[in-house]
Amino acid sequence: MGKRKRFKRKGSKSSLQNSVANGSIEGLLAEQDVVFRLKRESRLLHRCRNRLSSMIRSERPDEFTCDDVALDTENKDQPRQYTIKRVDPRSFIFRHGTKRVEDYVYRPPSMLVWYTNWTFTHGFLTVFLSFLFAFLILVLGFAVLILIAGNATPECIRVSGENFGYNESEKFADAFALSWTTFTTVGYGMIYTATGTEHENQNECSIIIFLCTAESFIGLLYSGICTALLFGKVGRIESYAQVLFSNMICVQLSDVPSQSSGNEDSLNRLATKRAKVKDGNEDDVPQVLEKEILVPCPVLVFQVINELANALGGEILDASLKALVKTEVTVGGPITRLIKINLEEYEHPFFQRGWLGRHVLNASSPLLTASARTQLSGKENKWPADWNNPRKIRDVLDFHELTVIISGISNTSASTVHGYKRYKLSDTLVGYTFAPVLYKLSKLGKVLLDFNLIHDVNEQGDGRAETLTDHESSETIRWETSLY
Repeated sequence: MGKRKRFKRKGSKSSLQNSVANGSIEGLLAEQDVVFRLKRESRLLHRCRNRLSSMIRSERPDEFTCDDVALDTENKDQPRQYTIKRVDPRSFIFRHGTKRVEDYVYRPPSMLVWYTNWTFTHGFLTVFLSFLFAFLILVLGFAVLILIAGNATPECIRVSGENFGYNESEKFADAFALSWTTFTTVGYGMIYTATGTEHENQNECSIIIFLCTAESFIGLLYSGICTALLFGKVGRIESYAQVLFSNMICVQLSDVPSQSSGNEDSLNRLATKRAKVKDGNEDDVPQVLEKEILVPCPVLVFQVINELANALGGEILDASLKALVKTEVTVGGPITRLIKINLEEYEHPFFQRGWLGRHVLNASSPLLTASARTQLSGKENKWPADWNNPRKIRDVLDFHELTVIISGISNTSASTVHGYKRYKLSDTLVGYTFAPVLYKLSKLGKVLLDFNLIHDVNEQGDGRAETLTDHESSETIRWETSLY
C-alpha cells in the first residue's frame, strides 16, 4: 500500500493542467466550475416569465413568447433558454393519484424539513424554548375547543365533582387544565370527562371525548417528535470532532543553499543583482547566472490539535485530513473553481495530540497563479532562489478560500466524527513555523499538550519572516502578538 501511494505522488509532479487532463493528481476534484449569471440576464429572464404568466392568466398564451423579449435586447446572439417540464398524458385524477416508479422521490414537508434543520443549527436553550412555545400553542388551541364544547354540554366535564362552569369566572382555567393534562397524559383526576355513572347520556359527550382523545394522540406524537429531535442533536454532538484548528496557516520558506555547496559566488552575485535592481541600475549588472539557483519548494502548513489530547482514551482512530481550495477566475465571466489539493500527511491511524497538515507549493499546486505554475514546471519540486522571500510568495499565492476537513472514529464514543475549518488568503503568514506545544512532566514522564500555545508561531531564522505589521490583506484583520 505504501509503495502504491508513493508512486501516485511521483505522478503528481507535473503541471496542474496536465494533471487535470491525465487525472494523475491523487484524489483531485475535477475542476468544478460554478458559473454566475449576469445581472441583466437575470432581470431579462424574470421579466419574460412575468409577462408570459400574465398572458396565460388572461387566456392569451399565444400572443407572447420569451423569444420576443430576446429580440428587444442588445444581446441577440445569446442562445435560447428553455424550462423543461414533463407532461403526463394520463387524466387529472390518475396523474395526481399515483406516481410513476421511476419518478418517485421522497419529498417531506418543507416546513418540517426547515424546522428540523433549524434545530440542528441552534443551541439547546433555543430549541427548548421553541418546544415550549409549540406546546403552549397546541394546548391553548385545544383549550378553546374544550371551552366551546363544555359550554354546550357542561355535564360532560367534571371539575372536582362539579359540572363544568360551576365557577363561572374560572371556565377557561378549567378548560386549560383539562387540555394540558390530556395533552401530556398526566391525568391528575381533578378534572376529567364524565363517565357513564356521572352522566347517563354519553352520546351528548361525543364531542368532548373526541377532542380529548385527539389531543392525547397529538400529545404522544409531539413528545415523540421532540424526543427524536433531541436525540438527533445529541447524535450531532457525538459526530463533532473535538479538534482545534490554528487561527492561521504558515508558509515555511526553504533553507538557503549553504556556502559549502559551491554556490557561494553565485549567491553573492545574486545578492548584488537584487541590490542593483532595487536601486534601478539593473543594466549595470552583468549576467549573474547561466544556471538558475534552485532551492526546495516552500511548504504551506496548518495545525490541528486534539482537544482530548490530555485525556485518557481521547484519540481519533483512522483519521484522515483533506483540503479543498476555492479560487475565482474570469473566463468569459466570473467562475469559482473547487479543487482538492494534495497533502503530504493526509492519514493518521492514531491521532492523539497534534497534526501538521503540509502542502508543498510546487508546479502542481492549485494555490499558485497560473504563470507561477508554468515557470515552475520541469523543475522537479524546486523553487527559484530569488523567489524565496515573503514578497514574491505573496505575489504567486492565489486562492480565495482553503477548507480543511478532518474525519475519523472517536475512541471515546466509537462514532464517526468530523470537523472543518475555512482559511482565507489573508490568514496566511509567510516565514513562520508553529511553536512547539508539547511538554513533559519530569516526575511522571508524561507528555502533555499546552493549549495556550496552539496559535503561537516562531519566526524563521535569518530575518526572512515578514513582519506582522506589514501583513496586508483585502480584509481588516488585526493580529494580536506577544513576544516571549
